[in-house]
Formats: sequence, structure tokens, C-alpha cells
Amino acid sequence: MTGPRVALLGLHLEANAFAPPTERGDFEALCALDGAEILDEARKPNPAMPMEMVGFIREMTAAGPWTPVPIRLWAAEPGGPVVHEDMEAWLTEVVKRIRQAGLIDAVYISAHGALTTTHHPDGDGMVWSTVRGFVGSRTPMVATVDLHANLSDIAIGAIDAVIGYRTNPHVDQRERGADAARLIRSLLQKVELHMLTARIPLVAPTVTLLTEHGPFADLVRAGQEVQRQQRSIANVTILPGFAFSDTPHNGLRVCVTGHSPETARMAVRQLCRMAWETREKFQAHLTSLETTVSYAKQAMEGRRPPVLIADVADNPGGGARGNTVWVLQALIQGGVTGAVLGLHIDPKLAEECQQRTLGKRFLATLNRQGNSGFTRRFQTEAKLLAHFDGKLTGSSPGIFAGRSIDLGPCAALEIDGNIVVVASHRKQCADPAFLTSLGIDLTAARVVVVKSRGHFRAGFSPYFTAEQIIEVDAPGLTSPMLSRFDFVRLPRPVFPLDTEANWTAPM
Repeated sequence: MTGPRVALLGLHLEANAFAPPTERGDFEALCALDGAEILDEARKPNPAMPMEMVGFIREMTAAGPWTPVPIRLWAAEPGGPVVHEDMEAWLTEVVKRIRQAGLIDAVYISAHGALTTTHHPDGDGMVWSTVRGFVGSRTPMVATVDLHANLSDIAIGAIDAVIGYRTNPHVDQRERGADAARLIRSLLQKVELHMLTARIPLVAPTVTLLTEHGPFADLVRAGQEVQRQQRSIANVTILPGFAFSDTPHNGLRVCVTGHSPETARMAVRQLCRMAWETREKFQAHLTSLETTVSYAKQAMEGRRPPVLIADVADNPGGGARGNTVWVLQALIQGGVTGAVLGLHIDPKLAEECQQRTLGKRFLATLNRQGNSGFTRRFQTEAKLLAHFDGKLTGSSPGIFAGRSIDLGPCAALEIDGNIVVVASHRKQCADPAFLTSLGIDLTAARVVVVKSRGHFRAGFSPYFTAEQIIEVDAPGLTSPMLSRFDFVRLPRPVFPLDTEANWTAPM
């Protein structure tokens, strides 16, 4: 191949400070690609990798000659901070591979942007600044990140441009990867670009950050309107961050990349002011568990339309374990039957079900490891309805569309007249295929419960409208009620935790 030699690398982890540490094995279980494996995976019709890397590679190839230099791309399900020694070993290997690669004309980094380690609050800053120190100040470096990224000044200082997702649920990863490719091409052609950024003391609960409607949707639309009106602006990225990372650099950050520093600065100021002036809208409002059960019973009896209940506090997509039984027990005690609940993450129970006879009843133990944190042991009679190996392709529309997914051994159990889908690998229930693969007819379901914060809204949109969705207030590691958490590093005061928090736009 000819053309510029572009290094490809990335480390994806949305770190929840309140969750158990993430280990090397967690990355190996989801995505641990080294060297040419990155390109091999990207060529597959249904890659099992972050899709922004796929978008980047395909756009670079479509735009003209280039030579990809694949380094390392690892990703884990959201969880606790990565074990620091594992992080150091990963980064040492990255530097070794970059050194062996020889000439590097540019670097593309695919990251989540909310990475911390057990000893350091700024994993992304560690990676980006280390790579920058090795390739030099004149080598173009562009990164794509999740809109829940928490970027430090160190991370920002190491990169030429940051491109964040614009959609929540996140269905635009490929497009943002393509944007990064176009910016890399511009920088390689010596086009002058400047990234201006600012952070304000606003740490928004996750349920307030949808982009179909609500205050963050308005902010994203305003940012895109600025980009359309100002030809000198190449990219507008707004990062409300991930509160549960609990870092000194949490807060809503606006990044604007353009040809004119002054125009970019004015856009940053405008969008930060808009976010601050609408801060009161960034407050979580959930439905109590008691009221949720009442609504579910009404739906079951046909006195209201079918409902989808989002157990937002036990969202594996934010680092929760996906195994609390608060909602299940409340529905049972409330006399609700016919509900479908998923995914309950319990590898021991799922594996046991693979050995049992379909249609038979048995004494099922959920969370047999015992009580820990929000997890509670629950033993009950169950009937085994179905099981399968958990390998599937994500359906459209949804954040997993076209991606190969492995949930591990799965089973569908009937418990007190309700169906509970048990899986082995921790994954938020954002795709109806996670349920329909076990023969569940969602068109007939009156009550569906998903352990997911918001990404389910895309996948389940063919079945439920926004008006049919209930965000239930139950205990869990990802509860949007931020006052229930003991934050240590979060900068204070910060809204909405501290109503006295203040911010003044720079002159």
C-alpha cells in the first residue's frame, strides 16, 4: 500500500468507581485485538469491535490510498476501574508496537473516554499523552469518544481533535469514525485546525441525556446548527460525561474544532452558556417502584397500553452487575403475571439450565453466591422454557445492529407466571434479539422489564413508544439519583448535587 501510514489503536472502558475492578480477562472476553487482527475483524460483515473503528477504516479507504498500521484495540463492558498493573502492561505493549511499526504519519484513537484505573483517575490521559510523547508534537492525532466521556486537560492537550457521539442511544459510531478519518486527511494535508474547549460544573444524571428529546437533545441540535452556520467550524462535540467515574475532571465539556480560533472560542462560550442556563432541566425524575407495579398491573389487565419498564439502576451498560431482583420481587408480590424480564446476569444459573430438561420445573437459585451490595439471593420454583448458546447478531434499529454478540449460555425461565431471561455475560438488554432469540413474542407482551439505562430505546422502538416507557426508581449501582452515592473525586460544588454551584461565562 501507499499513502500516509496511520496508526490504529484504542482502549474502551466506561469506568464506574463503585463497581468491582475490571481485569484483563474482561477485555479478552469482549474485544482484545492486536495488530492485523484489527483489520481482519473490521472486514467481517458483523464485526465484534467498536464500530467507530470500522467507520474510520472504511472512510480512509474510500478517500484514497493509505497504509493502516494496526496497533492494539481492546474493549470491555462497562465496569469498575481497570487494574492499574494491567493498564500499564497494555500501554507498554502499545508503545512497543508503535516503536516496531516505524514511520507513523498520523494516529487514530478509538476510545470511550471515561477510563480510570485502580490507582489513577485519568486512564485516557495516560494513554493519549504517552502516545503523543512517542510520536511527537507534529504528528496528527484524532480521537473518537462516547458522549459520556470525562476528558481531562491532559487528555485534551495530547490530541488535535476530539469527536464525540451525537446520539443517545449511540447509533452513530460508524459516522463518527468516518468524521475522524476526514479530519485526519485534512491534518495530513496541513490544513490548520484548532480545538477550543471548556468545562462547566454540570454533572447530569444519565437519564437526562437522551438526544431524541430533552435538554441535552436541544444542546446537541444547537451545536450542530452552529457547525452548519459557521463554515470555519469542522466539528462540535458536547460531552456531558459519566458521573459514576468520580474523577476530578467530571463535568460537561464542549469541544469545538475549526480553522478560526476566535470563532471556535465563541461557539464554545455560546454552548456552555446554553447548557448552564438550562441546568435545572438536567434533574432525574423516576417512577417509584410501588407506582411502577401498579402501572404494570393495569397494563397486564388491559387497563392501559403495554409498558416497558427500564431498571436504570441496574444497567450493565454503566457498570452495574445486572443481577438485582428488586423489580422482579416487587412484580411478583404485586400479583403481576405475564411480564418478560431481561437480562438477569447469572452465569451459574444459566449453565445449570443448559443441563436441565426443557419444560421441567426445578428449584432455581438466583445469585447463589449470596448477598453483596445491591445483589440479593433469591430462591424460587421455576420452569425451564428455552435455552441457547447466546451467540447472535444485533438487530436494527439499535446500538448493537450488525454486531456479533456473545451473551454466553442463556435460558428463559417461568417464575410465578413471568418470564425471566438469564444470561452469562454481562450486557445491557438493549436489543430485542436478546429476548426473541429464546422464542419470546414481544408483540404479545404487556409488560417488559429491561436492565438498561437508555440504549434500549432504539432497539425496542418497534415495540414501545416513548410514552409507554417507565424509568423505575430501584436500588442499584447506576441509579440516576446521584445524591445516593459517596463521591470522592468529583469536583464540588457541582450541579445538580449542589444547587449553589455557579459558573460565569468568560469574557
